[in-house]
Amino acid sequence: MDKFKKLEQWLTNSTEETIPKATISSNLKVVDLPQLGRCIVAAKDLNTHESVITIPHTFMLNYITVLMHFKKWNPALPFSESLAHSAIYVPDYSNFKDNIGNFYRSLSEEEILSLNSFQLISMYLILEKRRDTDSFWKPFINVLPVLEELQNIPFTWIINKSQKEDEIFQLLPPDIKNHSIEQLQKFEEDYKGVSDLIDKHSQYNTKDELYMSKDEFLWAWLCCNSRCLYMELPKKLNKTTEDNFTLVPFVDFINHISDDSCTTTMSSKQGYMVSTGNVKYRENDQIFFTYGSHSDNFLIMEYGFMLPNCSNKSNYLDITHIINKLLNQEQIDFLKENHYFGLQYATIEEISYTTEIALATLQDFKNGSCSKSLRGFIDGTYDGAKYTKNNKLLIKKIFAKLSTNTDNQLERIKKIRLQTPEFEHFKLDVLETIYLNSKEIEKCHL
Repeated sequence: MDKFKKLEQWLTNSTEETIPKATISSNLKVVDLPQLGRCIVAAKDLNTHESVITIPHTFMLNYITVLMHFKKWNPALPFSESLAHSAIYVPDYSNFKDNIGNFYRSLSEEEILSLNSFQLISMYLILEKRRDTDSFWKPFINVLPVLEELQNIPFTWIINKSQKEDEIFQLLPPDIKNHSIEQLQKFEEDYKGVSDLIDKHSQYNTKDELYMSKDEFLWAWLCCNSRCLYMELPKKLNKTTEDNFTLVPFVDFINHISDDSCTTTMSSKQGYMVSTGNVKYRENDQIFFTYGSHSDNFLIMEYGFMLPNCSNKSNYLDITHIINKLLNQEQIDFLKENHYFGLQYATIEEISYTTEIALATLQDFKNGSCSKSLRGFIDGTYDGAKYTKNNKLLIKKIFAKLSTNTDNQLERIKKIRLQTPEFEHFKLDVLETIYLNSKEIEKCHL
């Protein structure tokens, strides 16, 4: 039996009455395609608003379910059952005496709750993977992507070396590069937090049973980041917005599309539910839902993929770094005070209002003085007609400069490809797509 069938059997065919059962339509099938990876297709025609998947909370891996499993290892932990969204089945761990189990039993409430969702779930995934057949989560862990499948995410390119050492990373646009560096810092902080906790319990770390390498933690952390779905945690946990996520087996095979497709619902009793929404699927059609109105740049940074052939309607071009060079410090401070700093971008269809404001400020905020026209433009009481002509000229200059830079970068990518080992060509493929997307937007404003 292949791993996908085993996953479905684990979710739906429990013989124990105490374990809730998932429901997965027999009209769905999982396929693993070379270019698309794991995805779900219609095995038969599907009607609109047809319920196709329901995954109970028992099988959803998140802060709550991990807490419930830890409480089963150590009943003395004071976690309240009211933290659970619904009854969560947890196996009996009383007969397990391994070091990983002993580590779980040794954790205090304070230590566990000090971890954020990324730290807790990443640590738990790694340790449960090591427990192998003893782990309740084995069928889910077995279908998670391996690290090599997540290497398109740019911040992973500089995990084990400085950003300056990676010539390809340096070719990324400034907004992607900056976001990637922030991601790397967050990852490093999470890895240190978990490593410090494990070091405190070194008595259970014989033969390095608990030690986690950076690559192992990266695998688990990326599984969380690239496969998470929104689920609000109870306020009593006092967690941040980014902690509000869950992993949902089987549902995480559904790929993203910009337009609405399947409909998803979170039920406190039934769990995570998927229906076909307003879409009729034909046999062998791939099933989609939207992850949100995300640009390709966001998708590659967070999930490791982009939509094909410049097809993403949410793509935009960040031009903040160019406009900032045109502004003096007084103008920058003025934009910050009015909440219009650092938000300049363009899509295929339009220049953002924030860009228009920044360019109007460049023209009409001088010697610390804001004109009546500029104030009206910012407040929405004036249409900014006096700035239109010069704004158009400035925008053409900006996009001419951007277009030249994009052409230069695409040429550099071609040359570097000839000198780069084939196993690193995937990075150049990512870069090329990013700049081709930019080219599509630039052409619309020249």
